[in-house]
Amino acid sequence: MGFGKLLSEKLEKNGIRQSDLADGIGISRSTLNGIITRDTSKVEIETFLKICKYIKCDPEDFYNEYIEQKKIDAEKDINLSNDEIILVKSYRLLEQPQKELILHDIELLNRSNESYAKGEEVI
Repeated sequence: MGFGKLLSEKLEKNGIRQSDLADGIGISRSTLNGIITRDTSKVEIETFLKICKYIKCDPEDFYNEYIEQKKIDAEKDINLSNDEIILVKSYRLLEQPQKELILHDIELLNRSNESYAKGEEVI
């Protein structure tokens, strides 16, 4: 989800019309419509801050929500299952030595699976 779609959802949730926002922050309606319909992430910081002020949203919260949604979209784009998404998110929270242990265990499991597939004895 891009910035425009997220903004559109926030406007709808708060009952704010695009035309009111555009007028309220001093940009043309066509400019705002372009931001929303092209779902662009390229918005001048000054405009972004005015938008946040108008819709009474903390800029940092808005930005973090946008970034989190981009991560979720990226995960969906590579067709991860829910279990895989949980694994990736959990892995990211680990310290480097813990990550190395997990990767080592995965390598051992993969070798075990390969041996089993070849009919070799698995220890």
